[in-house]
Amino acid sequence: MVERQFIQVKFMCNILLLLLLLSCTHEKKADVEQSRNDIDISNTEVNHLQSEASALLARGDYQNALDLYKNTYHKHQTKKTLLEQYVKTIQTIKTAADKAFAINDYSTAGKSYAVLLRNYKYFKDILQQLPLNREYLRERIQECRSQLFKKGLQEYRSGFLQDAISTWQSLIAFIPDDADTKRAMNTASLQLKRMQNHR
Repeated sequence: MVERQFIQVKFMCNILLLLLLLSCTHEKKADVEQSRNDIDISNTEVNHLQSEASALLARGDYQNALDLYKNTYHKHQTKKTLLEQYVKTIQTIKTAADKAFAINDYSTAGKSYAVLLRNYKYFKDILQQLPLNREYLRERIQECRSQLFKKGLQEYRSGFLQDAISTWQSLIAFIPDDADTKRAMNTASLQLKRMQNHR
């Protein structure tokens, strides 16, 4: 009798164990399915991100293009295609800045280099994949500043006050705290206002 009860208890334990294993397997399957969904969402997000960033780059809206990748990359750092697109976006901005610099478009170049420098701290995980360093960006920004400031002075001395103001405004767009440029711009603005009042 005891042996029969023992067999029944053992049988019941085996059934409970089997049910427990089946429920765990179902939970694991659900976890795997959720992970697969997360990957699919991530792929969809990367594809959407790529087309949105391309449109922003085409418009020259470099900061928002970088923001898209920066925010998504920190959520999905293991996503290889995302990393590749992030690096490609940074390289596209640098190439555009270098091309603008080469044709003496210091306003566009300065703005582009400044965007890269402002975001440089977010590139720390991917710097080994980028031909970019902080000192290079600083030097280029300073050269753009120097060229634009000189151009504004030449325009100012030639009596083209509005042109000088516009040139200096383009410099302030990427170095907003440049005191010398602000001072020069204020002086030119006051002179322009006086001239307009005397007409």
